[in-house]
This record gives sequence, structure tokens and C-alpha cells, in this order.
Amino acid sequence: MFTVVIAEKKVFDSINGYSAFLKPFEDEKNVAFCEWNTEGKTLREAVPGLEKTVRYADRWRALIVMPDGDVNRKNPFDLVEFKEMPELKAEKNPPKGAVLSRMTDVDEERPEEARIVRSDIKEHFDVIFGIKKAQYEKAARNPLTRLAAQLCEQPSITNWHEDETIGESRRYDADFLEYLREQKLKREIRRTICEKDGLRANKPETLVCVSKRCFDNTSYDVPLSWETHYDLEYSDFTDRNLYFGNMLFLVYDTVPETHRDARFREIKFLETLLLTAENGLPGGAVRSGILYRIDSLDDADGTDKLLSNYASKIKATKKLIYAAIEDIEGKEDERLSDKDASDIFCGSVTVPVTVSNDVKESDMFSSSKIGLSGDCPREEKDVWNDDFMRAKRTLKLLLKQPRRALRAAAADMRRTSVADCRKALSLNEIQEEDLREHIGEQETAMMNTDPTRLFDADEFFAKMDKEDAKVRRALEKRMKRKTTGILGAVVLALTFISFLPALFSNAASVESFVTSLGMTVLAIALTAAASFITLFFLRTTLRNRIKDYNTVAGGIIAEIRNSLSLYSYYLSRACDVSRGFSVLKYRSENEPSDLREVRVLKKHYGELALKEAELRELFGRFITGKYDTSGDDAEPYDYDFSRVVEYDYPMPYGITDERTIDFVEEGNRITVPVSTLSEVIFVREELYDKESV
Repeated sequence: MFTVVIAEKKVFDSINGYSAFLKPFEDEKNVAFCEWNTEGKTLREAVPGLEKTVRYADRWRALIVMPDGDVNRKNPFDLVEFKEMPELKAEKNPPKGAVLSRMTDVDEERPEEARIVRSDIKEHFDVIFGIKKAQYEKAARNPLTRLAAQLCEQPSITNWHEDETIGESRRYDADFLEYLREQKLKREIRRTICEKDGLRANKPETLVCVSKRCFDNTSYDVPLSWETHYDLEYSDFTDRNLYFGNMLFLVYDTVPETHRDARFREIKFLETLLLTAENGLPGGAVRSGILYRIDSLDDADGTDKLLSNYASKIKATKKLIYAAIEDIEGKEDERLSDKDASDIFCGSVTVPVTVSNDVKESDMFSSSKIGLSGDCPREEKDVWNDDFMRAKRTLKLLLKQPRRALRAAAADMRRTSVADCRKALSLNEIQEEDLREHIGEQETAMMNTDPTRLFDADEFFAKMDKEDAKVRRALEKRMKRKTTGILGAVVLALTFISFLPALFSNAASVESFVTSLGMTVLAIALTAAASFITLFFLRTTLRNRIKDYNTVAGGIIAEIRNSLSLYSYYLSRACDVSRGFSVLKYRSENEPSDLREVRVLKKHYGELALKEAELRELFGRFITGKYDTSGDDAEPYDYDFSRVVEYDYPMPYGITDERTIDFVEEGNRITVPVSTLSEVIFVREELYDKESV
């Protein structure tokens, strides 16, 4: 029969993850898989692909794998706690005038014990009904209960009302009437679950529910399990969990995820699950409402032989790949010497940032001659205005050129930032390490350089204006040529006049007159000399102001040149870094064919080593050494290991490995594609509510 496995995504991920061990058990023709979202409110939200999967199936069954949340229970399907119902006893002496009824399970020979008060019956069953209603409402939140309600047919219920006659024999049967009330309550709750949508296809004939279990049986009350029990005493978990009559319940005992055998038990669980999905359950062997423990038993010798062949095949493939790696690595390739590698790939590049010679830097300076007076030989203010305006125009031109030069240098850097990589593949690992070290040094040099700005034009003009103001103040103190002449004549005249009394007083004596005249001439000469010295001093002050201005102008030019040198250094280091990375990028994208092939082979070799380790971890206990595992005589996997492909390495199952084993019960034989199994067992679990833990 066509089977749909409904489970959470991680179950299917586990099947795919262990495909090397489970491949023979996959039946794509008769088994389909649908992912189960346990949080889904409707069937389409819970199992989105189910309708499409079973659309054309006339007969099918569902195999539902429970989530792992309740694996620590003895019965993982019993999610509603058991509550013992109160008992109702008959009264031998009922009150006078009480309406009496009879119980259906009494001894007909002693009818006096079968009389009870009807009002007590109603109160008794109302209490029971309240307990069961709470249980049903809790069960309705169980994902399995909700899924079953949407997949199963609702059981039919006899239509009955208190004013109708069911039949004289049942008219006052309180148990039957209470049963009908409970069934109607179940139907109402199930309809609430299915009110949004239902399965628009044929319903499954059977729901086989499977769960893992990590229950510690030592905690179960063993002495009670030895007592004699009857089927009527078996746990009524299907009723209180709102399960249906066509549901079967199977558990597989496993170990916690932290246990060393957790992965092995997971593979065995999935193996048993797939076998159950592929093979029908014999009629009468598995009953609804009963919990069964399932397991697949191993054939020790067959398992040892298969696993040994698998280990040998993996080892043979590893030897094949290792030989190919040695063959490639044994070849001698053309290599560069360390010096050639350093010269070609670790040299420094200079990116110049230069300006044209169209602008004369000398125009920034004032070189006009300064006379003894402010208008000799020309008007000094006019001369200074001409020099200063020419200097400002020159500075503006100088400030334009560096930015243009920087753009041109950046373009040059882009053209030279990619190295000649024709010999990049010839570098060995040590030379590549030297290249990476060179790149690191250039990056450090870049970080230690701070070209945050080329220059500050406003600051330059502010400096020039400051010096211009100083020069102009010195110019204001300068005297004109006319003023200088008049003042000179006045001073000389006053000097001469001051000596006239001496000349007149000594006129009588020629010798005295000559002496006085000489002193007068000397005084006039000294006065004239002092006047000239004063004029020279005033001119020196102006010259110093102009000299200071020229110094500032020279500093501005030097700062512009230094900024260009700094950017040249920065761009040169950036170019070195870019060239180095271009070489590394070329090597990563254009790996030598031999190295690439070795890398791919090592990848496949590593994958096989992991498979080998996984085999030893999971199944090492079964490999006894009876069969050869050296790989000398084994056939390696026939794959093209030069390709970057994720290969599967399935176990070496063969047609001769098929065998027939007992399935569920003795005599019910099935054919399995492996020689590792001896039997699949279903064992009834003894569950009694009063003994449950």
C-alpha cells in the first residue's frame, strides 16, 4: 500500500545525512515524504504537500513520526494524565419514594443489589463527564490529535434524544446513555479542529504513529507488571487523547543525544522506520489502542562483512587519491629565485605629483628697488600695489595647479596599480609570504601618512594680507623727495645760522675766523651726514618688512611643494599595496593547474577520511577483523576526483545481499536488500493506567 511518511523536517534531514547507510531502504515508488509543521492550525498549514501527494491515491496509509518533545514517557502518545473515575454503588435500602434504576452489570439472581437511586446516577456521571471533558479539551491541543482529526473519518453515533425510545432493553441503560453523551462531545471537539479545512482526497485507511522513547524502565513499578491483567484493564490512553480506532502506536527505544551510541541508534531508528513504511503490517498482528515496541535486530556476521567491505572500499579509494597526489607533487615546476621574486613583485613604485612650469614662482616675491624717499625713483605705494597684486594672482594660479596635478597622478596610479602577473603563478609559498609582508609594510606606511588636506588657501591669503599690512604701515612712515629736500635745507640753514655769531665775533682775527668757519663747515657736514643716515635707516625698515613678506611667500610655496611630495608618497604606497593585492588575486583566481588538482584531490581525500572515522565511530563494534579491511583487493569508487563535486559514498550493497526475514511476527516474511538484518520485532507493551508512571 502507498505510504506517506509525515514528520518534521529534521527527520528527513537525518535520512539524507545518513543516506550512505539507508539508501537500500528508500522506496521512491511506494513511499512519499511530507513535512509536518506541528504549529500549523489547519491541515494545509500543518502538512502543506499532503493533498498533492495523495491526490490520485485510491488507498493509502499515513506513517506519522512524533516530535521528540515527549520521549521520556513510557507511553509518548499519552499526553493527557490518567485520572481514576469515582465508583457508583447500589443501595440495598433506597430512600422511600426515590426513583430507582437498575445497573446493567449486576447478577440477575440478586436483583436487590441492582437497585440504585437515579438521581445518584446522574450526579455520578456528571462528575465523570466533567473529568473527561477537561481531558478531551487538553487533548485537542496535541498536534497528533489535531492531525488525526483532519485525516480520519468521524465515527457514526446513534441519534438519540430523551423523548425517543431506543428500545426497552436500553431505555434506562445509564452507561450507554453516558457513552452517547461522551461521543457527541468528542464529535463537537473534533469538528472544532476541522472547521477551517479538511483533506480534499481519500482518507488514509490507517494512521501508523511512531515515536522514539528514552524511558528508564527501572523506574516502572516492576512488581505490578507481574500481576495478571486482562485486556479490559489495558490503558485507555486512546480515549482520553481523542485518538481514532484506525490508529496504531509504535515506539522505538533509543538513548539520549549525549550518549555515545546516539547516532548509531538514530540510524537504526530510521532504518526501522523505512522498513515499516515499505512493508504492510499483517492483519491482526497489530491492534489499535495497544502500544508496541519495535526494533530491527542485526545479523552479526552479515553486518561485519558489509562494514568490512565498506571500510576496505573507502581505504582503496584513499590509496588511489593519495597516489595521484604524490604523482603530481613529484613533478618539478619552474620557480623564481627569491631575488627575482623580490625585484618583480616587492619593488616600490613612485607616483609623481608635479606641476607645470607655466607659472613663475618668482612673481610671488617683491624685488623692486627702494630709494631714500617714498617717490624716488618711483612712487613706492604704487610699486608695492603692483607687486602685491601680481603675487596674489600668482598664488591663485599656483593653487589651481596642484589639484590638477593630483588628479593626473591619481590617473597614473590607476594605470600602474596592477602588476604584471605573468610570472605570479611561479611564486612559491615563502615568496608569497614575503609579498604579503611587503604589502603589510606599505599599508603601515600609508597609515602613518596623514594627507588629510592638500593645503589651506584661505590661510595662505591671510598670511599675505598680514604681511601686506605691515609693509603698508612702513610705507606710511616714508617721506617724499620734496619733503626730504626742504627739511634737509632747513636743518642745514639752521646749523649755519647757529654758527653766525661765532663767525662775526672772530672776524677781527683771521686765524680765529678761519677756525670758526671750519667748525661751521664741519657742523653742516655732520648734520647732512646725520640726515642721510636717518633716511637710510627709514629705508632699511621698509626693506625688512618687504623681506618678511618674501619669506612668508617662500614658505607658502614650500608648503605647496611639501603637500605634493606627501601625496606623491601616499599614492606611491597605495599603488604598491594595490599591485601586491592584484598579484594575490591573480594567484587565487588562476591557480596553477597542478596545485588546483592537488587541492581538489585533498578535499576528496579529507571527505573519505571523515567517512572512515564516522564508520569506526558508529559501527566499529561490529568490525571484528574477520574480513579484510586493508583495501588492497577492494574496488575503489569510480568517480572523477579531479572535479569539485560532492560525491556520495554508499555502502557496497549487492544483489547477493538480499535475504528474507521475519517482520512483526514469526512466519510473516519480507525481503530486505541487505544481509545485516535478522528480524524486525513488534513487542506489546504492558500499560495499565493504575500502574502508569
